[in-house]
Amino acid sequence: MIELTTFKKTFWLVFLIILLMPVHSIELKIYAKIDSIRKGNIVTLLFYEKPYKDVYYIIESNNIIGEIRIHAIEKHILNSKITYKAIAEYNLERRTYERTIKAGMDIGLVEGKKIIKAQARERNNRIQDVYKKQIITPRDQRIMILIPEGKFVFGNNNDEDDEYPEQIIYLDNFYIDKYEVSNRDYLKYITSTGSKPPISWYNGKYKEGEEDLPVLVSYFEATAYTEWAGKRLPTEKEWEKSARGEGIKVVKGKEDNYTYIKEPIIYPWGNIYDPEKANSLDFWRNKGVGLNIKKKFKQGLLPVNLFSDTGGSPYGVINLSGNAAEWTSSWYKAYSGSRFTDKRYGEQVKVIRGGAWYSDKKRLRVTSREIGGIPNLYEDPIAGFRCVRKPKVLDRIP
Repeated sequence: MIELTTFKKTFWLVFLIILLMPVHSIELKIYAKIDSIRKGNIVTLLFYEKPYKDVYYIIESNNIIGEIRIHAIEKHILNSKITYKAIAEYNLERRTYERTIKAGMDIGLVEGKKIIKAQARERNNRIQDVYKKQIITPRDQRIMILIPEGKFVFGNNNDEDDEYPEQIIYLDNFYIDKYEVSNRDYLKYITSTGSKPPISWYNGKYKEGEEDLPVLVSYFEATAYTEWAGKRLPTEKEWEKSARGEGIKVVKGKEDNYTYIKEPIIYPWGNIYDPEKANSLDFWRNKGVGLNIKKKFKQGLLPVNLFSDTGGSPYGVINLSGNAAEWTSSWYKAYSGSRFTDKRYGEQVKVIRGGAWYSDKKRLRVTSREIGGIPNLYEDPIAGFRCVRKPKVLDRIP
């Protein structure tokens, strides 16, 4: 009798647990698999039938962990059968799911209406990271511009060998200084930290009237400043995206095919060279441009905020071409996919970008690469710089 009573209690307990468990009518239909993983949330999908939707779901253990949006489709022959390969970009419900993404994962759609509604509510209630387009950082009190996450055209197939190959890559959100770091900015850092003046200053000081000119420093002088400011130097890729924008247009075809059309620009302001839009050799040689500036300043470096109205990048970053060349954190190496070699490749010199006031239009191109750090990275004050940093919680728009 005692054993029977115990059995009944256990039975009803299990029954109640099952009864109270949430019930979902999940009907998932699989349409594709992940064929390969690329950088920047990009994957290649393999469909056995032609895709008829723009958006599908990533499925892991019968659970949906994210959406996947198709950008381009092409026919592909596999074992004498027609299949379809698609380039797609995924967006996960949680960042922790990133480590689960792998080749062979199922891609499908949800057939049950209840699930579709529930997931729509979940997506609408999820907090999206939307950041302020412009901020002022507290320590150095400098304006920074948001460069939004996404793909852009990097590199160049038509000029110098070390700029090859042109490719589409992805970068996360980051902020970059709107202007180059000036002598005045660098003096604030010296005063705050007790650091030595840059080796480019004469007797430890800059000349009167040059407080707003870009400071010229060695690589390690630049990195010391960025650490004090709570920032860092930009990579080549970050610098180039800031200068040229995305350079991509996504076009939908007649049969729901999506293709990328590359529309990269050559200079921060566009594809047509204009000597009036940057402090360069042509600016000073051409007597018909910059007359108001030439009345006030002699040939050489100019204040970091000049050319704000004419020479800004698509994001509004100023003087990325001309004035002072700028340090990046990147070693001078070949790009991925390049077979070009150079004896200076490796981890010995850093890439500087943007050309300078003495550069011709070829060096002002946003893809042009030069080097700094000869004889070493401590003693070569060849370039100025600007800082970058990742967005923080307080940079979000509620």
